[in-house]
Amino acid sequence: MVANGVASEAAPAAALQAADVPAVVHKALGGIVEERGWEKPKFHIEIGSQEGDGYLSVLYRVVAENEADGDDLRLMCKTMLGALDGSLFLAHVFKAESLMYNKVLPAMEEIANMKKPLPWPRGYPNELQPPCLVMEDLRPEGFSICKRGTVLDDQHARLFVTEMARFHGAGMALDKLRPDFIAEFVRESTNLAVMEELKEKFAVFTNSGREAPLMIKDRFPEGSPVFENLKTRFESFGTDFFGYIVPDPDGGNAIVHGDAHINNVMFQRDESGAPCGCRLIDFQAVRYGWPTPDLLTNLLCVTEKPTRDKHFREWLKLYHETLQDTLCAAGIKDPDSVYSWDRFQGHLSRAAKMVVCMVPMLVFGFTEDEAIKEIQGALATMATNEEDQPPPDYQFKLKETPTLKRRFGDVVDDLVEWGWL
Repeated sequence: MVANGVASEAAPAAALQAADVPAVVHKALGGIVEERGWEKPKFHIEIGSQEGDGYLSVLYRVVAENEADGDDLRLMCKTMLGALDGSLFLAHVFKAESLMYNKVLPAMEEIANMKKPLPWPRGYPNELQPPCLVMEDLRPEGFSICKRGTVLDDQHARLFVTEMARFHGAGMALDKLRPDFIAEFVRESTNLAVMEELKEKFAVFTNSGREAPLMIKDRFPEGSPVFENLKTRFESFGTDFFGYIVPDPDGGNAIVHGDAHINNVMFQRDESGAPCGCRLIDFQAVRYGWPTPDLLTNLLCVTEKPTRDKHFREWLKLYHETLQDTLCAAGIKDPDSVYSWDRFQGHLSRAAKMVVCMVPMLVFGFTEDEAIKEIQGALATMATNEEDQPPPDYQFKLKETPTLKRRFGDVVDDLVEWGWL
């Protein structure tokens, strides 16, 4: 769980005074307009963060205009919260996202011969320290983040699946055609010290669902094979999670998002309000690994069972066909040699066993206001604590709600029916 990369849609805010904007933002914007050769730049900068956005970062929405010719840019700048500058964890996730915008996303676009619109916002690379991430502001194009508690209908799910497949396909193309680039990405994005801290730091979350199977014991009674299977998986999830996120030694790996929940996806709507576009945002948890946890995080956690019953197989087919089309666009003549349907099915089955343990926390966290505030506070505490650890007595506890009980039970029903649990 990391900060949202782009703020939710909101009414225009008052412009900030120059003294209220961090120097690193001024430097980043100055570099952009200098590169464009602007003679008379003018900036309107306002806070882009809303409640629930950027809780480990601050977002600034910028309108940059060249008064000499009327050219303009609509940008978002993302910086660390000043109080968290010393956090090893936060430094790592900002470095990872900087790496994506500076090197990886441009390489993915190039190798897959991607046509616009891209699956992500355009970035404006820089090497500033502390980091200031600059990307295009998607709000003027009609993009926004879904409200918390939103469930995806078929139209939204198809848009998400398509862009996630393009993202994964381009990453797989890099893995196949430029293994040296992937090796460098792994070196630059991997920090073993941070990983060890994460194992302790996120235990309060990965262990939070230990009692979750009891919520659905009316469907799967204690002692039943399904209940006992769930109980075992939830009890060991705090340890197993970090085994799930390593690359598959048998292949089928890509550059994966790593935090592909509903608030790290933006949807575009046309004049009638119908969804017509999708962008992936917030690349702070990226890694090299197998891709299907990204896919199932949304398709299981933020869809309803009747929609899955009708469309789930179609979504999987759309994902695989789009991914293979992306591989072909990169010049790979036999996409099955990279990611066949059988390998995809094997990854889905494995990912289901991981994501089922994430469903209770994500459903609870994104449907209950008190939960997300508690999560935000815990993450901020962990980032600022002297030992970079949560207080010893801190526990994040799920609260059984009718929505959580129903949706968690429905996901388990589906996984049993599909033979994945």
